[in-house]
Amino acid sequence: MTECEESRKVREGFNACSHAPNAEERVRILDQIGNEDSVIRLEIESLLEFAIEFPENLTGDEFDLDELEADELIGVKIGGYRVERLLAEGGMGEV
Repeated sequence: MTECEESRKVREGFNACSHAPNAEERVRILDQIGNEDSVIRLEIESLLEFAIEFPENLTGDEFDLDELEADELIGVKIGGYRVERLLAEGGMGEV
């Protein structure tokens, strides 16, 4: 699996878990992911722990980063960072 594919699976799993209606559904999703790849499950669990510990940094629709354009992230706080501006864009995405 390439790093890009792994990142996509982590992002999709995190989004699914963060939108799960309850803890049981979140565990079911994590169990399904863990059966396929335990490393990805651990990464998702780490992101979920961060989101629980620092809910002010990632709330509401901000979990759906796939759905946002780069300019929509300006001003969003992610962890200890705040997106200030678009730096560059190219064939692999935007920074």
